[in-house]
Amino acid sequence: MKSSRIQVRITSNELSEATKEEMWKVYKKYYHYERSYFMNRINQNNYFSFYRIDDKIVGFTGLRINRTSVGHREYLLIYFGQTIIDHAYRGNALIPRTAVQLCLKYWKDIILGRVYVWADALTYKAYLVFAKTLHEYYPTYRKQAPAHISKLIQFVGEEYYGNNFCPRSGTVRKKSVLVKDQTTLHTPGNTYDKDILYYKLANRNNDKGYGLITIAPIHFLNYLMMAAKCLKKIAMPKRKKYPIPTVPSTHSPLTL
Repeated sequence: MKSSRIQVRITSNELSEATKEEMWKVYKKYYHYERSYFMNRINQNNYFSFYRIDDKIVGFTGLRINRTSVGHREYLLIYFGQTIIDHAYRGNALIPRTAVQLCLKYWKDIILGRVYVWADALTYKAYLVFAKTLHEYYPTYRKQAPAHISKLIQFVGEEYYGNNFCPRSGTVRKKSVLVKDQTTLHTPGNTYDKDILYYKLANRNNDKGYGLITIAPIHFLNYLMMAAKCLKKIAMPKRKKYPIPTVPSTHSPLTL
């Protein structure tokens, strides 16, 4: 499915009941959430990016866009969460396309170096959205986070997760595994992808559903890489689809 056929549109959180129900039908296939909890989570986001084909919702991303001051510096923090994309439409750079639209909207803040995007990465695939799309992101095996990034991670963790945030590891404790999408939970035991290995090392309790707070500054180079990925996906021919396995991989999980 070519990404040019999928419409990406960012809207404020003024959703009809019919839209919420359509969102729930997509979301419940991949997450262990009760309907009531899902609906409550919707209210925590002030914007949504919808992915549609012929007006049908095939995925979405919850956005929490807030201006705040941390350490006497002003930031525009953009949270990416509550994301789901139906299997048939993954791999089309929909999240980078969302980010590019946000960059165009907040370009003045980007010039001033104020814009940072962040997520509570519950799976290695969520972490790879940063690692395989951006030049600069944290945490990473490539280099240590600067002091102001560490302060931002600390602020986000304490502000949004309270006692469930571990400041030493930068992870968020969960009561249970929330993701039931097996394609995000199981990786080949012999994988040598350095980003996946790092994620499993940094978030040692990922098998318990814990999240890793991941953050990235939006500057020219990161924007350029996101835009290039979007253009590449649009230019690519239609992707061949393969059946989605319903049985988890029999490989042993990676031990770190």
